[in-house]
Amino acid sequence: MTGGVPGRMAAAGLVLPPLSPAIGNFERAVEVGPLLYVSGQAPLDAAGRTLTGKADVVGLIEARRRAGLTALSLLASVDAVPGRLERLDGVVRLLGMVNAGPGFAAADSVLDGCSDLFETVLPGGHARTTIVLPSLPGDITVEIEAVFRMTKP
Repeated sequence: MTGGVPGRMAAAGLVLPPLSPAIGNFERAVEVGPLLYVSGQAPLDAAGRTLTGKADVVGLIEARRRAGLTALSLLASVDAVPGRLERLDGVVRLLGMVNAGPGFAAADSVLDGCSDLFETVLPGGHARTTIVLPSLPGDITVEIEAVFRMTKP
C-alpha cells in the first residue's frame, strides 16, 4: 500500500471499518462506466458499531467527526470488491443527510468532516448537497452517499 488511495490512507493513519450488513434489496455500490455510485452509509466505530443520535444533541464537533467516519464507511463499501479502492480517481458528488432537530443550521459544517477526509485521500474538489432531516434510519447521526470517478480496470 504505497500509492493511490490505500497509500494516502496509510500515511494518514486511516483504517477502514468492518462493513455492517446491508439491510434491504440494494447493492452497496454500482459501477457505470467511469462512475461508481455508492449507497448511503452510516458512521461506524472501529468495532463496526453504528453511531446514533441527532447532530444537535451529540454536538457539532462530534457530528463532524462522525461524518468523517462515514467517509471511511463509504471507502469500505468501495473496498468490498477487491482492487476497486486502488482504482478510485476522485470524488464527483456527495449527498449528505444530517439527523437534527428543527432550526439546526450547521449541517454544512457537519459534512465538512466527510469532505475533509476525502480531500486527504482523494485530492480535488467535489460537488455536495447537504440536507437536514428530522430522523434517519436507526437514528444514525448522518448518512452520506457518494459518486466516485474510477480509472479503468
